[in-house]
Amino acid sequence: MRFFTDVTLCIGCKACEVACKQWNQLPADGYAFTGNSYDNTSRLSAASWRHVAFVEQMDREVPVASRWMMLSDVCKHCTNAGCFESCPTGAIVRNEFGDVYVQPDVCNGCGYCVPSCPFGVIAVQPDAGVAQKCTLRPPKGRPRTRLRESMSDRLDRLRAG
Repeated sequence: MRFFTDVTLCIGCKACEVACKQWNQLPADGYAFTGNSYDNTSRLSAASWRHVAFVEQMDREVPVASRWMMLSDVCKHCTNAGCFESCPTGAIVRNEFGDVYVQPDVCNGCGYCVPSCPFGVIAVQPDAGVAQKCTLRPPKGRPRTRLRESMSDRLDRLRAG
């Protein structure tokens, strides 16, 4: 794995969720209350690239010992990414830092990457018809990184000979 969040420091404020949505200009999830927890996003999706889960650990014998655990979930940018390996169009590539990135202009929305991710991170956006996930975007002001050669570029280069 390439992405680590220290859950011992997380207080469940969800500021990281808000910052991710704002930075990546993702649409709001609405204000739907799941009723399962104080968690309104409930899971990762094409519009929620970071999720803080509220996990309640109940102690039935000593109710005072019950506690909340906050689990911050996001794309791990895996070394052996299943989504990267399963993409038939080569839309999922790695940049020069090794981050896994979905090229929306190359993605055909087939969804093969969705079941290939063991963490349930990547999802197909129904409106756009493309897979979306955390981009691990660089700070503003730093130029976009040059992406490594995609599979379609490799095939074109091999055909050209």
